Amino acid sequence: MSELKKTNLNSVVDLRTVVDDNLQASLGKLGYAQSFTLTDLKLALGYMTIAIAGGLFYLDKKFEFKDAYNFTVAGIVVYFIISGIHLFFTSGKFKNNKYVGYNDSKEKILISSWTNKYEPTYHYKIVINDDESRAITAQFPFTSVFDSFGYYKSDLTTEILQKELEKFGKKDL
Repeated sequence: MSELKKTNLNSVVDLRTVVDDNLQASLGKLGYAQSFTLTDLKLALGYMTIAIAGGLFYLDKKFEFKDAYNFTVAGIVVYFIISGIHLFFTSGKFKNNKYVGYNDSKEKILISSWTNKYEPTYHYKIVINDDESRAITAQFPFTSVFDSFGYYKSDLTTEILQKELEKFGKKDL
């Protein structure tokens, strides 16, 4: 289905988005199942901050400032802590994470990807079992996975990822 959709070849953002969106299909062919735990955690933290903000708004409108002061301070402190945890999971080593998955032997794969502005190259980093010392960073030009009309070829991405994953087998698993 994704191979039928035409992509703007002049937009690096569109090209990266199409490849990122199709990582699940490519890695599914290689025996990995995507895990949404990190995404669910970030969503839950975001919803908690919204609930706290709504509760503080309700307190502000319903009660006098002096009556709600202690609850307001406690709410602000909890909001700050939750926002800090959310910031931790959206930056640093979790920044640019596009895929987290597991295979049948519970081997974890993490793929982060990025592009440089005005450069039609897809950069990615593959980490297996959270071992950053054995991470592989690679890149490929978008022209290798899109045809001249802008149609995405998922099989080519799968082949590229399979070749990179085979390198892990040669690195003393």
